[in-house]
Parts: sequence; C-alpha cells; structure tokens
Amino acid sequence: MNLTVKYKIANFAGNHLKQVKGGYFGRARFLLLALIYKVLPCLGFDYCRLIEWDFVLRNLPKGRLRVLDVGTTSSLFIYELAGRNYDTYAIDPRPYAERLPRRIKFFQYDIVATPFPEDFFDALTAISVIEHIGLGSYGDPKYNNGDFKAINEMKRILKDRGLLFITTLIANRFIITPDHNQRIYDKNRLASLTASFAIEKEEYYIFAKNRWHKTSRHVAFSRSPQNFALVSLMLRNRKS
Repeated sequence: MNLTVKYKIANFAGNHLKQVKGGYFGRARFLLLALIYKVLPCLGFDYCRLIEWDFVLRNLPKGRLRVLDVGTTSSLFIYELAGRNYDTYAIDPRPYAERLPRRIKFFQYDIVATPFPEDFFDALTAISVIEHIGLGSYGDPKYNNGDFKAINEMKRILKDRGLLFITTLIANRFIITPDHNQRIYDKNRLASLTASFAIEKEEYYIFAKNRWHKTSRHVAFSRSPQNFALVSLMLRNRKS
C-alpha cells in the first residue's frame, strides 16, 4: 500500500468515529480509534496521533486534577481524560458535534481569551493545536502571533507549577505553510514560545520508512520543513 492510501485509512477511521453521535459511546470510540492506530503499523504506516496521546497519558499525574483540553472539536481525546476521572474541561471556537456527557464541560471560546479565572487548571493539553491558532484554518479568528497570545492565556489560567502539554511540528527553520494551515517551528521560535515555562520532559520523533522513530533534539531540529519532525513537551508553569 502506498503512503497516500495509508493516510486515507487513518483519516477515514478518525473522521468516521468522530461523526458517530452519542457521548455515552465517547470513550469506547476513542479506544477503538487508538486500537486502529496501533494496527496501522501492521499495514506499514504509523500515525503520529497515537504517539502524542501516549506522551500525555504517560506523564499526566493521576488524581482528581482539573484538566483543560484545547482545540477539542476535532478530537475524541476528552473522552479518555474523563474516563480516567479527571475533572475534564474542553475549549474550541467551533461547536462540538454532539451532546457531551455532563462530566465533560465544553466552552465554545477562543483560547486566547477564555472565561476562566486565573490559576484555575492543574493541567492543560494542546495536542497538535498551537501551530494552528490565529491562522483561521479551523474557523478561529485570524491575528498575528496567535500562538504567543494563546500561550499567554494558558499561562494565566494554569496554576503555578501546573502542567502544559504541547505537541507540534519542528524543523530547521520556522515557516507558515503555503496553505496558511499551520506553523512549523524552529528551535528559536519554540524556545521563545515556551520561555516562561520549565521544560520537564521532551521527546522528539522523525518519520522514516513509514514509521515514527524516536530521535535526538539535534536531529529533529536539523530536518527541513518538508521533512519535519514531531516534538512532545511537558512544561511546568512558573509564576514566580
């Protein structure tokens, strides 16, 4: 199977499971989607979302934490958070496609200006989200440096020493893709973006021979934007 067909399989599975209505099936749908992504390597294709989910779920502390998932509407990840008994909140400028169970509190807002008080959350998750904010490709408002505006608001609503999980794309130079869909970060812009946080954990991956392979920071940031790498970060908020 060629790579285009494998992408289509992954996208078909994800999109159709997201379109099935009924929040009471939410976690089952998430787990089924995760299983499909685990099976895809048997067909010679590795999908990055499983790596990103795994990083967050391995490192998010257990307990009754108040967690906000950013950029929720295209994802089933909130169901897994709620299924693990986190006090689960979700935010996206687009409406969610179905009625969510009461244990998930959804807010239709832009992350750069939220209704939450300062120091409200124990953890925030932004899985393949930060690179899109402010570019308007997902129905969000367009503005310059939307990623920095979002980070500033995340910092405000996150408790001191709270955790921020970010996954995004990186390369040897910063670009906004020609379709204005996303940013690809270089080490300088990513360092500036996360400067007010302490990096507690970081993992880097490159895509080669239809697989995502763990690699070093140096190798990841040496890639061209056309052959970008993936970074997963666990950041600790610092307010003092």
